[in-house]
Amino acid sequence: MGDLAELQRNAARLATNADARAVAEAGPEGLDRFAAALIQKRLKAVRELLPRSFALFGGELDQRFRDWAAARPSRSPHRHRRDAVRFAQTLHHDLAHYEAAGVEAWLGGVPKLELFRLRVDRPGADLERGATLILWLRLPRGRLRRVRLWPLT
Repeated sequence: MGDLAELQRNAARLATNADARAVAEAGPEGLDRFAAALIQKRLKAVRELLPRSFALFGGELDQRFRDWAAARPSRSPHRHRRDAVRFAQTLHHDLAHYEAAGVEAWLGGVPKLELFRLRVDRPGADLERGATLILWLRLPRGRLRRVRLWPLT
């Protein structure tokens, strides 16, 4: 029964949405271009949420994200933020974990305390070993506040 409902939703979308009709009329090549454009939009949003990770890994991360995103549709509210957190988890790097923690704190709306194995708050020290204890707070109107608790210097 779920397949019929999905078919009906898609038929209604084609009947009422000019953009959906244009993609359907463009054929497989048009659909591929449309899918690539959506993934590129997701990539741009995730790059903005994980800038230091993308800078660290260089251009290889763009293609890695495209491959990752092609296998994972994104439909939830705040989907780009959720993409950033999930993709950062696949990188298995402390810097990506640090950036994703801030995004997670924003999504959760509750204080989040994290210990990182990098001196992440020191400019240019993305790979310097050490420890940093961060408290993330989501403030009114969606602003995010990061408080470094340790080290104090």
